[in-house]
Amino acid sequence: MTTKLLKLLSMPEEEIVTDTLCFHCQQTVEKFLKAFLINAGIDFGKTHSIEYLIKLCSCVDKEFENLYEKVKGLTDYAVEVRYPDEFYIPTLEEAKEAF
Repeated sequence: MTTKLLKLLSMPEEEIVTDTLCFHCQQTVEKFLKAFLINAGIDFGKTHSIEYLIKLCSCVDKEFENLYEKVKGLTDYAVEVRYPDEFYIPTLEEAKEAF
C-alpha cells in the first residue's frame, strides 16, 4: 500500500469517508475493464457490473478470470452507496478490502 493510503487508513474510522472510497475503487476497476474492452473492440452496453465486464474481458484474455474473486464485491459500490434505499456506509474493513 502506498504511504498516503496507509496514512488515510490509520485515521480515526469516523473521519474516513468509506462510501466515497469504495465508490472510487469500483469506478477505477470498471473504467480499466471498459478501456480494455474498447481497445479489443468488444461492446459491453450500459453496465456497472464488474462480474459481467470480467466475463467479457476473459473472452479476450483468460487471465482476467483470476481477478474475479478479488473484485466481485465491488459492483455493489457502483450504485448502492450512491442511491441507497436505506442509508448505508461501508465499514473500514470493507473499504480496505475494496482498495
